[in-house]
Amino acid sequence: MSNFVAASSANNQNALSLVVPRPSGARPGHLAFLQAAVNTSAQTLGLAESGWTPLVSSPFQYGAGSARGIVAWKKLAATDTQVTLTTDIGSGKLAGAMACYSAYAASPIAAIGTNTFRASSVTTCVGGAINTTADNQRILGLFSEKSSTASSVSQGNMTTRASLFGTGGGQISVTIMDEVRATAGVAGPRTATYNVASSVGYGLLLAILDGSLGLSSLPAGEVRPLTYNMNRLAGTQNLAAQGAANVWAGTVGLDLKGALNKKAGTSGLDTQGVLNLLAGSTGLGVDEASSLILEGF
Repeated sequence: MSNFVAASSANNQNALSLVVPRPSGARPGHLAFLQAAVNTSAQTLGLAESGWTPLVSSPFQYGAGSARGIVAWKKLAATDTQVTLTTDIGSGKLAGAMACYSAYAASPIAAIGTNTFRASSVTTCVGGAINTTADNQRILGLFSEKSSTASSVSQGNMTTRASLFGTGGGQISVTIMDEVRATAGVAGPRTATYNVASSVGYGLLLAILDGSLGLSSLPAGEVRPLTYNMNRLAGTQNLAAQGAANVWAGTVGLDLKGALNKKAGTSGLDTQGVLNLLAGSTGLGVDEASSLILEGF
């Protein structure tokens, strides 16, 4: 399944732009989700960097409420070190959150709902139901509230990955949560509960496709997971790394490091060490070293 990697967030007041950094630990090839907001509908909201694909028509107004938002995704490239939120009036408040996942499908969005906007002053934001297309798909919940005093949000099924609350009048918050849905089918709705009520807010659910760990291609230069790389090297699909390594080495039943040592003509090296030997590298992690092997294969 897709795995959570890392998240980052940032906010400010009375500025024309806001930089949300790429999360520490995220790397090229990872799938990034961005939630951006400005606390008034009288201002524009945009992104300085290109290549982000809106999840819903963006920027959008929070229903009849005075706030604007952008929700978007992107496969990270080496040059994607940050995303910059922009607006046209320097008296508003900007907030942004980015969460990154190891999902490698070429078209990674399995399902997406529609924004559900608040119509009255309540403590909840609802993400409407979606249909997941396979077992164990990861569902993301994006929630936001405009409130001067909001300081917490929770959702019983979901794990919070990024949540940012500012201070001051009309502060806007952004929150990204996720869960793994064990069985394909209808998932949701999901209701996030804040510590204070507000009439301005929304919720949105979506699901991520994992992508095959077999023969589908990725752009050169990207770091891929070990399992993906072993399957590509072996010409197999969806085997565990150990199984694919045995196929690649022409062995049967060896553990991962045993099969890799057999392939390298060595013995006793640990998995990281033998992968670096095969890659002609030193000190790389197993994902990085096996990606390097695949690049030269």
